[in-house]
Amino acid sequence: MTLSLDTFLQDLQAEAKLDSHGQFTLDMDHARDKLAAYLLKKTDELLFKLVQCGVAGGASKMDMETKNTHVRFVFHDMVLSKREMGQILNYLLNSDASQSNRALTHLAAAVNTAVGTRPSAIALASWDGARGQLVRWSSQGKETVEWKPPGGGRPQT
Repeated sequence: MTLSLDTFLQDLQAEAKLDSHGQFTLDMDHARDKLAAYLLKKTDELLFKLVQCGVAGGASKMDMETKNTHVRFVFHDMVLSKREMGQILNYLLNSDASQSNRALTHLAAAVNTAVGTRPSAIALASWDGARGQLVRWSSQGKETVEWKPPGGGRPQT
């Protein structure tokens, strides 16, 4: 099964927290249209967005592995919070947030484009050197688990 944009958006909507009372609606069509504006013309351009993310985020080094079935990209000495990873597409929908952290905006554009390829799963993981989190979206929904890279080591995303 593949991960659909609808499933991904519903997972983001499910994480909403009450800020105040009143009426609030999320127009999924509007959100889809807004996200479509950030789709890259070619899916291989998402690698460029990942490089931009690493540069903007201050990564000391970047590693990439591509195979027919997956892309793995590692940013060394760059750490993202569980909240940033879990709400990554918000950095496209909220212009104030995206201006404050260009790295997350670039990563969000890459993730948004990856969702458009209808993958079986998308995972973001970050390790601060002592603790780590992995957020994974699939056709079964979203899951967040503790994560440690093989061999532990220095901070990475």
